[in-house]
Amino acid sequence: MRILLSNPDSLGDFILRQPLISALLAEGHQLLLVVRDFVAPLKELLFPETPHIVCPGNPYHAGFALDHEDGARILARIREFDPELIVAASYQYTLLEELTVRAFPSAASLGMTGYLYPGDPEAGRAIEPSLEFQARVAVDADAPEVRKNELLASAILGRDTVLPPPAITLSASAIQAASAHLNTLGLEPGAHWVACVGETSYTRVRNWGAANWTAFLAHILADPDARVLFVGTPEEAPAVEEIRAALGPLAARTVNASARPGTLEQLLGLLHLARGYLGKDTGPMHFAAALGKPVLAVFGGGTWPRFIPAARAGAALTVDLPCRGCDWRCHLRDSWCVKSVPVEEAIAAFARIQSGDNGPFTVRELPAAPSLLHQIARESYDRHIEVTRGFSQKIKELEQELAYALSEPRSTELQSALEMKTAEAEALARIVPALRDEIERLQAEARPSPLAGIQDALQRILRRN
Repeated sequence: MRILLSNPDSLGDFILRQPLISALLAEGHQLLLVVRDFVAPLKELLFPETPHIVCPGNPYHAGFALDHEDGARILARIREFDPELIVAASYQYTLLEELTVRAFPSAASLGMTGYLYPGDPEAGRAIEPSLEFQARVAVDADAPEVRKNELLASAILGRDTVLPPPAITLSASAIQAASAHLNTLGLEPGAHWVACVGETSYTRVRNWGAANWTAFLAHILADPDARVLFVGTPEEAPAVEEIRAALGPLAARTVNASARPGTLEQLLGLLHLARGYLGKDTGPMHFAAALGKPVLAVFGGGTWPRFIPAARAGAALTVDLPCRGCDWRCHLRDSWCVKSVPVEEAIAAFARIQSGDNGPFTVRELPAAPSLLHQIARESYDRHIEVTRGFSQKIKELEQELAYALSEPRSTELQSALEMKTAEAEALARIVPALRDEIERLQAEARPSPLAGIQDALQRILRRN
């Protein structure tokens, strides 16, 4: 069967979907994968023989469309492929899937019992779905993504399917290149931990915070043989440097590679040669798990527990709060679901990894302290009052602007002109019937000079009005 599989999401999502794609290919299905531009290199590494197209733009944006040159090119490529089945692989699907299904009504369509991404709340009204998939796979919203993909595979293949965990295998040349790269960084294979702990203003809500990471890493680096290699994006490099500065002399045992991250294959090689992964919920975390490395990740509740890594050993830590599942639209002063994870818990989880505990991977939902729950209740109330007052103030400002606009001289002039035109129209409305009567009377009298009679009649009418 020819299957168009839409993957409009991130690197981590694609890694978790790798077993599903492999299972479909193993069954002989022909696949055309739709991916974002930043996911295309990973797709090429994992499935070099499988064709793909790159989604033009951000399908999560309310203005996403395919009615342009790039969109027409994609639709033409899909038309050439002639899919028999269009699959929305994400639980939270996008406008890309809606537009694609609508463009190819003869193809069957399949999605999960998820929902269309509603858009940014600050952008106004939510994006409303405009179509329904022909078939839906029933999944629990909080089920890990690996389980969702398993259910999706079962529906497509027509039988209960158990998928293996995601796996990445690097070539000998890639490993050799990574070893040489490590040497330039002053590190030896197998001696370092890869840490992804930086943040930007956008990702800060998902991160544990500089103070927590500093305390945790200081404990690790107390071992003279320990080494930490920081990875991430260039935008995260300043936050990493803040942590290194707080580490003081211990920073000499660390390397910040986030300022110049290199290629995807280089990152995978650095993870392959590492002792394990330490950090937040992000793409490199899923890479490390797929490479068979122990993972210690500090999570928040925004999408918990959907993106727990499919790791063999290590732990995922979070604080269980009643507001979890917010999709990172946090209304609190800070994201306490991740910020309040105790450093001692992370240290204990790391000790288990260091002791050679090779599994199973543990998931720790830590109970929130009563004092934190009380604080969250108070912050929620304060936030409610703040938003209510903000909207009330905005309504008053709009009312004032409207009143000012209506009182402008131009508005007065327009009103006066309208009144004059109305008076003229009323006068004409009175003149026309009288004029018609006069014309009919003159025609009946058959005067020798009708024009003169009409002129006299007009004068009489005008004098009356």
